[in-house]
Amino acid sequence: MQNKGKRKSFGTNRRKIEEIPGLDPDNFAHVCDDLINLCKIIDEQNETNQQLLKNFIKIRLVSIVEFHLKGFISDLIDYHNLNPKNVLEEDTITIELDVLQYFKKDAITKGKILVAHLDKVNPGTVYTIMSKINQLDSFKWIDKFLNYNPGDSWNFFKKLYMERNLLIHSLTDVTESTETLSGKIHSMETIIFTLFICTNCNIDMFSKSKPESFIEREYSSRLKKLGLNQKQFKDITLKFKKDWKSSYKKY
Repeated sequence: MQNKGKRKSFGTNRRKIEEIPGLDPDNFAHVCDDLINLCKIIDEQNETNQQLLKNFIKIRLVSIVEFHLKGFISDLIDYHNLNPKNVLEEDTITIELDVLQYFKKDAITKGKILVAHLDKVNPGTVYTIMSKINQLDSFKWIDKFLNYNPGDSWNFFKKLYMERNLLIHSLTDVTESTETLSGKIHSMETIIFTLFICTNCNIDMFSKSKPESFIEREYSSRLKKLGLNQKQFKDITLKFKKDWKSSYKKY
């Protein structure tokens, strides 16, 4: 009788899960600073190396954002014990049986399993997940906090990924000045940190109903940097939640 062997698994495996990073905002800030400092030496190079450095910096920036978003999202899920149904679009996911053997290890958590299942953290995925978690249009919400026009942060985020893809797959070149490139690094860092801080505050304030004293202690200094106090954050967020519809458009 012919031995057909084991059936091939197509579920999320342990290796992919263990590769999901932990939350590390200090490292995210540090590597963004490294890229900004790299921009400062571009003009000292010859023309060919200037172009190569610009291309590298933009590709590297998107890779850094993708990497740290994985840690950010998985930490949100684990720290706040979020219901997977309030994170993913799917009703079911598939994992390899080997994952269950190691489930109680720190490297195998609910958050990391869900993020590993996503495979790629592209702009549409980030938009969908963060809007489901926050129960509002997350990017227009942070636009309000950052005094951007509605849609600015989303368009910036999406365009940067598109430019990265063109650099990799169509071998295009970055045509921006070093000042513009450095500004994009700073803008992306600001968007990600704002999304991180405001999402945690939103969950603690509305989903977990933490007392005002807790919100003040944990978030007042961070909200102050956005020009907000606790009441202003609450009022703005309530308005966006009211406008939110579960049948939002997928991007």
